[in-house]
Amino acid sequence: MTNEKNSFEPMDEEKYWQIIDQSLKEGPYQSYQEQYLIHKLRKLSIVEIVKFELRTDELMHNSRTNQLWCAASLLNDGCSDDAFDYFRYWLISRGNKVYHDALKNPDSLIEEIIPNKQYYRFETFGYMAYKVFTEKTGGNLCDYIQDDRKHNKRTNIVFTWSYEEPETMRAICPNLFYELWRR
Repeated sequence: MTNEKNSFEPMDEEKYWQIIDQSLKEGPYQSYQEQYLIHKLRKLSIVEIVKFELRTDELMHNSRTNQLWCAASLLNDGCSDDAFDYFRYWLISRGNKVYHDALKNPDSLIEEIIPNKQYYRFETFGYMAYKVFTEKTGGNLCDYIQDDRKHNKRTNIVFTWSYEEPETMRAICPNLFYELWRR
């Protein structure tokens, strides 16, 4: 690989989800999943690591919606910009079905509620490919991804809900609202 920006395609979606789904079988804790994913990424070629990150970026971009932010806010008792990123990493980490069901209907995340769980976030999921890429190459993964493909290029969201008007949240996620609204 050269140090110039490359035009790689994201990892095949089926392969990506197989990796994620297998990681979910590693145990009940997020740390087990993270260990598995880092181990798996270390076995991939440099190009495949870049493609894995590009697929993650694409999934992050596709999940940046008003409705999912509402769900994230209910699940996490509030949700800043960064927390919404960490929520979406968590959402991706839950696998293909959970991710796509939530895109269609964020209220489907009611099935993911764990009693006494405080937050639904997975911040380190967003750093794993970068970490492994640096370990293997000594370089920065950002240097190999075209600027227009990076997930930090955010789209504006028009919010149709607010905390000041709880009914607007209930309209988007009635089950999550009923279960989690704490005001």
